[in-house]
Amino acid sequence: MKKLVSILCTVFLIGCANVSEEKQFATSDMTEREATEEVAPLEVEEAFPFATVTEQKLQEYFDLLVLKNKHPELKETIVTQLKQLTTDSITFPKGQDAVDVKNLSPLGPLVKINDTLQEQSFLYTIASKSILKTDTLTVQISSKPIQIDGIETLATKVVFRKN
Repeated sequence: MKKLVSILCTVFLIGCANVSEEKQFATSDMTEREATEEVAPLEVEEAFPFATVTEQKLQEYFDLLVLKNKHPELKETIVTQLKQLTTDSITFPKGQDAVDVKNLSPLGPLVKINDTLQEQSFLYTIASKSILKTDTLTVQISSKPIQIDGIETLATKVVFRKN
């Protein structure tokens, strides 16, 4: 019985030692991945500095349209949110449950209107189960510095309009 207990304890200790080595290697791999991932977004941002926020807001716009179609009882609230994102009505494919915004790319240079307002025309593709449609929009980007808990950050507002 003592031999069995000592064998089990030995196997347990060896097993624990191997797991900690695996975790150490996994942690170092994650650190390497994080270091390489930090470099990649900077390259995208140089071409169009507000690409990420623009794509997120455009996706939010289409998600709100889907929600409005699925839940008419929420129409008033959703229309208010849609008006904050666009000055025009952007066409939405009928009969679609969901769409994804893909391939956002700038058309021409970023035009600076004043210190806080910039405009950019861009090309984007919306994809769903049954369609793939490419369209163009102009985005007005309003940015101003704000302080949150004593830390200064940049508040960005995006408004879409048809070309």
